Amino acid sequence: MSDSFRADPHFLSDPRTSASRRAPRSRPPTQILAVIRESGLKRQLTACDARGYASAMRRAIFYDLDGTLVDSEADNADVISRVLAALGKTASAAERRFVVGHSWNEVHALVCKNHALTIARHDLIALAVRERAAVAQERGVRALPGAQEVPRRLGSRFLQTVVSGSSREEVALSLAAIGIADLFHGFVASEDYARGKPSPDPYQTALSRFAVLPHEALAIEDTSDGIAAAHAAGLCVAAVRAGCTPGEDQSAADFVGDTLFDVETWINRL
Repeated sequence: MSDSFRADPHFLSDPRTSASRRAPRSRPPTQILAVIRESGLKRQLTACDARGYASAMRRAIFYDLDGTLVDSEADNADVISRVLAALGKTASAAERRFVVGHSWNEVHALVCKNHALTIARHDLIALAVRERAAVAQERGVRALPGAQEVPRRLGSRFLQTVVSGSSREEVALSLAAIGIADLFHGFVASEDYARGKPSPDPYQTALSRFAVLPHEALAIEDTSDGIAAAHAAGLCVAAVRAGCTPGEDQSAADFVGDTLFDVETWINRL
């Protein structure tokens, strides 16, 4: 993909630039099931299987960003603290926790209510982008284990996109910083939907934008809200532990692995 594609977040998130891009269809269900039977692979019946042996027809992978591809959940909490400080306010511990797993839609509503702010959402996001860039300059943007390797290997078989609660500029910055922006067909960011996770809106937006049916897609998440959002949209969900906050409940996921490498192994065995 060209440098202009990688650098322009509006291009990346514009459905008109991605509508013609389609991932190759995988093998038909009968072939997949035959391979499973012949290999003697024994596994429990999961929600993925219950959705009509979705693995046999899966052609898209939707990745969460923060805590899944990049180690940024703590940075996100610091960003909201800096943003509120710039507005003369102090972020509470609850507000710092709330940032994890929620989009700017919900974060904006919360801080405006808590601090009697009248700032528009796009202005709050602009402040956050500035602080995000400063944090990245100070600490770097850290790829989680497998974030640079797994999408590169799976990209030849699946349509891949990012479904995030961060803003378009933040998503573009993070993907470019760890060198994987060209591995995705685009992304869905907080400006692209009305309600963030755990609402199904982000994933439903991605399904519609990339012309993918729910049983054809797999989501990879790190938070309980992200898992709930993907399930509500009808997707099978894998969760990774590497970047999630301590104590995060991932038990509702169809598969839980320590890293994206574990998720890749699971996908390859489906």
